[in-house]
Amino acid sequence: AVEYIEKSLSYKATDFDSLREKANVLAALKRFKAAIDAYKAALRQNIDDVEVKISLGYAYLADNNPTDALDAFEAVMKEKENKNVFSKVKDWIVNL
Repeated sequence: AVEYIEKSLSYKATDFDSLREKANVLAALKRFKAAIDAYKAALRQNIDDVEVKISLGYAYLADNNPTDALDAFEAVMKEKENKNVFSKVKDWIVNL
């Protein structure tokens, strides 16, 4: 699956949908560092995509990087102005 997506990206390296899908496939394969890079690349194409931002946070968690995960989740919560949810996510991550 990764090879197919990379072939798609060879035609248009900045295609948001392909970058997002590549990141999702890499995360499913537990290749979290590569998934993080792909999520970041996708966000450079569409900084407003909340789903990708949340997926980036989960990838950081899976890669045992709770600090960056918290930053990713915090960015989403601040955008959505939901301080109560942010507080719960922060408590959950701190207690990992």
